[in-house]
Amino acid sequence: FYPPSKRKGRVDWESNPQYFMDKFQHHPEYIRNMHFSYVVMLRAIKKASNYLSNYDIQSGNSLEDQASQVLLKRLLDTSILRSCSNVFSAFDESIMFQQDNDFSLQHNFKGVFHNISSILDCVQCQQCKLHGKMGMLGYGTALKILFVKPELIDLERNEVVALINTAARLSESMIEVRELTAQY
Repeated sequence: FYPPSKRKGRVDWESNPQYFMDKFQHHPEYIRNMHFSYVVMLRAIKKASNYLSNYDIQSGNSLEDQASQVLLKRLLDTSILRSCSNVFSAFDESIMFQQDNDFSLQHNFKGVFHNISSILDCVQCQQCKLHGKMGMLGYGTALKILFVKPELIDLERNEVVALINTAARLSESMIEVRELTAQY
């Protein structure tokens, strides 16, 4: 919240726990939504783990490609995904489209993503627009993974990047919420 300032002796950004509590104390559903989003992302990564572990990362830089492959395998092999298995029951995508109006619900999902993407096009700050589009692509990729059979998962490079980055941002946000709550 408080930016670095030579005049005030701050070299890094500093948190403002009071501001955090003012914004979120009376809206616990915001934090629950973030937790739910994180579960969805982790569930998608777990479901796509076979596909992702065999994903051929090619950026043109063989050293970075190898490092990225190692980090991706570490994420997929980590005990985090195994330890979260009981949390994954918070969201079961298999029952979501079982009704007769499956097409309508899927169409509504696509419409919502299209509308949010259109709104993001109007954002003036290019960095904000980039982060917003990356997040939307990450969520869209997670839902794409969750709504297809594991053997039919086929992702483009930008979808893999968005999925991992969105999960990482949510993970960082979860840590920040815990720290700000403890600081308050």
